[in-house]
Amino acid sequence: MMHAHLLVSAEVAHLRVADRELDVPFHGNVFVVWSAQDPVPVVVASDTDGIALAEMEISG
Repeated sequence: MMHAHLLVSAEVAHLRVADRELDVPFHGNVFVVWSAQDPVPVVVASDTDGIALAEMEISG
């Protein structure tokens, strides 16, 4: 298993990680876990209106 700890700003309401949609908690800490056999996931951060704010590729 691979993992990453993300700390996002207050403007970020949701993260799309590969095919998963995650709500960001008020404190902004998000842990992402994926199988080592899967490709490195792409994360898209979006605001409450669903507008993409940033996109990044993460690695564990």
